[in-house]
Amino acid sequence: MSWLGKEKGKDYRIGSDGILQFRDRVCVPGNWRLRKQILEESYKSRLSIHLGMTKMYKDIKQSLWWNGMKIDVAGFVPSCLVRQKAKIEHHKPGGTV
Repeated sequence: MSWLGKEKGKDYRIGSDGILQFRDRVCVPGNWRLRKQILEESYKSRLSIHLGMTKMYKDIKQSLWWNGMKIDVAGFVPSCLVRQKAKIEHHKPGGTV
């Protein structure tokens, strides 16, 4: 990480615990399984309330960071089966008044 301490890496630092941080948020490595687990845990952890994309992104962004995180959250939330079922149940059946 030769870019740390230089203009390119000005927003990055190694914390006292040895963990790479970006603007005081923990940098999550480019491991899709880990990122998916973080997304799943974050989505389910708020007392089983299924968050929308914006709220979930803001919550995760407070402590974690990875390149493309907003895109990953935006792709994850609509794929949640519980959320899809809840949306279907709240719609009126087609053709009824």
